[in-house]
Amino acid sequence: MRRDELQLFLDYDAWATGRLLTAATGLSAEQFALPAGPGHAPIRATLVHVLDALWSWRVRWQGQAVGAESPPELAEEDSITVDALRSFLETERDAMHAALGGVQDDDLGRAMQVLSRTGPRTMLPWQMLVHAVNHSTQHRGEVAEALTLLGHSPGEIDFSIFLRGLAATPPG
Repeated sequence: MRRDELQLFLDYDAWATGRLLTAATGLSAEQFALPAGPGHAPIRATLVHVLDALWSWRVRWQGQAVGAESPPELAEEDSITVDALRSFLETERDAMHAALGGVQDDDLGRAMQVLSRTGPRTMLPWQMLVHAVNHSTQHRGEVAEALTLLGHSPGEIDFSIFLRGLAATPPG
């Protein structure tokens, strides 16, 4: 996998999560705390989880250990706002861009030791980032359904819709 392809996936990930956050701005505090579906965490907690996971995979990818802690910006889950989540998403997107900026395509295929919450394992860097996006996709589906049932659909969040938007946007 090439760096520009990974960047496209990460841009899609930020775009799709951003659409959920835009839809969530119309929720009341009570609705934001509702479960994302039967057996699922609340909408807010699920969005926090998505962003925490994105952060933790980037940190691992950069060779740092991740323990049980989350970044401080996400620690107060019960009081976090949609605006705070959007700010974190933008910061994390920028951090991912910066991290990928100094990487060559060949680097993405070199196995590395990952220190995860469940212990050490070996992964390829591109696999970590694809996993992060795939993980987000699962939970975005849960949140999108909950938002839609509450009358605040995020609209289409498919990768093909994202690509169509890119094609319609003139460069520069």
